Amino acid sequence: MRKLIFGLIFMLGAYGFALAASFEDQENSYKLEYPLGWNASKMPEEIVKANIFKDQVTGVQVRIYDSHNMPLDSYSKWFAGDFIKQMQGRWGGSIKIIEQKAISIAGTQGIVISYDFTRGDAKTRFLKTYLFSRSPAKVYILQCGTTKDERPINEPLINSIADSFSFTR
Repeated sequence: MRKLIFGLIFMLGAYGFALAASFEDQENSYKLEYPLGWNASKMPEEIVKANIFKDQVTGVQVRIYDSHNMPLDSYSKWFAGDFIKQMQGRWGGSIKIIEQKAISIAGTQGIVISYDFTRGDAKTRFLKTYLFSRSPAKVYILQCGTTKDERPINEPLINSIADSFSFTR
């Protein structure tokens, strides 16, 4: 009987948000859920609004950018190119897009871009960007990452966090 109870608890923790924590930013009108054991904090920065993280290399940042009134598909192409330049400029190495697709989360249309990144110091990362247009002027971005080795464990958690994202007004 104890094995059965332990198995059910493990399944809930590994595959669902039955035991999730919530983060809501009323000022910027969004909310999301994240796994227990992770940390969340509101950030005072102009662009980075929240930091939700498991450890020093696995987490999700919520960012808000000016869209320059670009349609989301055009903005996502510009953003991906700029992000690649910034990452290579800061860390060296090579980064490539491994997937880019349109998505819909809670009725909000978006775009998700996945990257493979090998830094100049040979550390490997899996990075993922979710982009959502809030208005003609704003793009909300979930900037996510983990080590490449931990991708099989952490990508489903990152996806679940992104799947819980919604605008509150």
